[in-house]
Amino acid sequence: MRDNRSNIKVVPVIEPGVYSGKAEGKSVDTAGYDSLTFAISMVEGGSSGGFELAMEHSDDGKEWELVRPNNVLGEAGLDAPFGYTGGTTGHRRYVRLSLAPKGKSTKGTGIAVMAILGHRRGPSS
Repeated sequence: MRDNRSNIKVVPVIEPGVYSGKAEGKSVDTAGYDSLTFAISMVEGGSSGGFELAMEHSDDGKEWELVRPNNVLGEAGLDAPFGYTGGTTGHRRYVRLSLAPKGKSTKGTGIAVMAILGHRRGPSS
């Protein structure tokens, strides 16, 4: 088996915590990488109906627009809350996401999100 550590970069997007409302993610700079996957971990709480995922992208990190639905991979729901992955096939440098409960949240839901940048360009370190 080969190690992939030199070809990826893991970036925290949403800090682990219990969220009862919208969870806003930090922006991810994809410079130097050709792929992006979000790893989302959710622990079922008081939310009914799962979560709605919104993904935005930007060329400069200042002006944002929604990623077109046909460029978003995956869907955030609570049917299989552990190990969800999603990403984008867009080509903008900066990407961010947010998760908002579809139903009323009474206890909150445990959420953590990491971005995995892959297919590193240039020499590996």
